[in-house]
Amino acid sequence: QKIPYVSGENPHNLYAEIAAEYGLPAGLLFCLGLAICLVRVAMAARRLPFGHPVRGRRAALLGALVAFAIHSGIDLDWSFPAVALLAAAILGLATATLPVRRPRSARHPFLWRATVLLVLAATAILSMTRYYSAALVGWGRDALAAGALPEAGRYVTRAQLLNPLSYSAHYWQARARLQAGDPRGAIEAAERTIRIAPEDLNTHALAGEMALAGGHMTTAIAHF
Repeated sequence: QKIPYVSGENPHNLYAEIAAEYGLPAGLLFCLGLAICLVRVAMAARRLPFGHPVRGRRAALLGALVAFAIHSGIDLDWSFPAVALLAAAILGLATATLPVRRPRSARHPFLWRATVLLVLAATAILSMTRYYSAALVGWGRDALAAGALPEAGRYVTRAQLLNPLSYSAHYWQARARLQAGDPRGAIEAAERTIRIAPEDLNTHALAGEMALAGGHMTTAIAHF
């Protein structure tokens, strides 16, 4: 797919997907980097004596990261921005006491810290809005299946406000409007999905279906 909708049919295996999208060498480097991070976390925990409270916390963090790494073999948890940000923070905290070369003193440290904080805050807000938008789409689908058309429309509309580039929100907006007897609105929503994901076959199938429902036979044939 093209930006802004970059996606594809995934195998629900993060390592296989990375190898498929970026090449086998990149997949192997990713696995090697993850293994090195886990080993360093384990080393940081073992340096502390038994009974030290930080040792137990680091061991728990290591266990959580290993669980994430194993679960990524059947799902794609690491691909979500909030989870990746959390994992990066955990790795940073767990390896903070490892011996490193002391960097040169940076100029304007307050400005740099403020910039980093703003970037992290923006990332957190973006992640939360994307997650909530996905939840609203799910609720809209449930409402649509139950025949609650006004409620379904409200859910997907709020999802679009939170994430204007949400392909799913526009997709189900088209479905909801068609069932509500608004074929023109359904066609408009389907056209927005084409602008977001122009190379998705499901997008053109949706647009063709909406155009057919609205009586635009030539447009429907072109999409199909």
